[in-house]
This record gives sequence, structure tokens and C-alpha cells, in this order.
Amino acid sequence: MQRKEIEKKLEKMIGRERLLHSIGVADVAADLAVIHGCDREKAQTAGLLHDCAKALTPEDMMKLISSEGLAIDEEERLEPGLLHAPVGAIIASKSFGVEDRDILRAIARHTTGDSDMTCLDKIIYLADAIEPGRTFPGADELRKLSRRDLDEAVLMLQERTINRLLHRRTIIHSRTIAARNDLLKRHMHRRG
Repeated sequence: MQRKEIEKKLEKMIGRERLLHSIGVADVAADLAVIHGCDREKAQTAGLLHDCAKALTPEDMMKLISSEGLAIDEEERLEPGLLHAPVGAIIASKSFGVEDRDILRAIARHTTGDSDMTCLDKIIYLADAIEPGRTFPGADELRKLSRRDLDEAVLMLQERTINRLLHRRTIIHSRTIAARNDLLKRHMHRRG
């Protein structure tokens, strides 16, 4: 599918406002991919489709997960907003014909992260947070850091996310903790 076709179909699924966010994520992801030596096309596609399940109700997401035989964990049951990432990977495959496992994995991981994140996983995780429509305090600092050091930017975003979730007294998915710990361990080994 060509990008314009994807955008048209996506707008029907998620609405104009969410489409504009997704276009922003795709553009930032493509830019970061070039900077960090990742595949630009994969980054752009994953960025564009990362929220393709966002407009579904939790009930509809659960039905799709069940029909696909996917397991969900207790944290996802308690925080159904997390489901749009793995469900998005299903929709990207079924409705948009995406077969590339790297793209599907990056879509599935874009909310929580996970251990052993690839360059593409990190880029989509970051691009979702730093696309031009995001205006939270520290966004510009995170944007600048993401261009210099992908791992440091991911760590900064993870810590920000964890702190926000702690403040709200909500569930922190174990994959988010695993992603942070894995990245920290790798960072420590590099510094030696």
C-alpha cells in the first residue's frame, strides 16, 4: 500500500486528529532512523500505523486478541489502554498487509517497550512521545537528546513515564521495567 492510501484508510479508522499525530510520529521516526542507521521506510511505516487500533473499544480489542489466540497479562487486563499496541500490530498485518516482523514488533512494543529493544523499537517508542504535537515539559530536551543518543533518550523517556505512573498511582507494566533495566545493563557494560 502507498502512504496516501494508508493515510486515507487510517483516517477512517482513527479520525483526523489521531491521523495527524500518526503522521508526525512517522516523520520523526523516519528522521531518527536516518540519524541512527535504521531502516527509514520501516520506521515511517511503523510510525504511521502505531496507533491504528487506538479508536477501538477495550471490548473490541479483547475480541480481536481472543480471535487471534494472543495471550494478555494481568497488567493489560487492569490497564486496557495498553492493548492498542499489540492489537495495532494485528491490524497492521490484517488490514494494511504489513508482513515485516520488525515493523509489527515495533508497533506492538510502542507503549511499554520491552527488554532487548531493537533500534526500530526504540525509535517508534520515542517518536510517539516527541512528535511535534507533544508539548509536555522537557519535550524539547528529549527531542534534542533523541538525535544525539537514542539509548539515553529512551532511558529519559522511560524514567519520565515511570515517574508519571507512580505519581498517578497506576500500574507500571513489567515490560516497561524490563526495558529500562535491560537498557541500563547494556549502558553499564558499554561504559565498562
